[in-house]
Amino acid sequence: MSADFIRDHRALDAGVVKAAARLGVALPFGQTGAQLRQTAALKSLAGTPAYDAAWLKAQYPAHVQTLALVDKVIASGTSPLVKSLAKSARPVVARHTQMVNHGVCQA
Repeated sequence: MSADFIRDHRALDAGVVKAAARLGVALPFGQTGAQLRQTAALKSLAGTPAYDAAWLKAQYPAHVQTLALVDKVIASGTSPLVKSLAKSARPVVARHTQMVNHGVCQA
């Protein structure tokens, strides 16, 4: 499952980068402070039995938040390109959200 996750995220990211370039929008670079802290906490658990559960616990709220943003763009976005990208991303983000919520995705 993790290979699917990585593949899907790379494809979605590539679409966002392409759309941003086409629209002349600068994307943020790097992680936020909260993301850096979360990454550090997960790295400290790497190789331990607690890692998978911690990874899933971290991923679920991130995917719920992303799904809400995707739905907002679909409902009220003004750029046809961005709305199209959101519509394409929605089933992938929804599937990932279900996977991490049900613990079927191995980190």
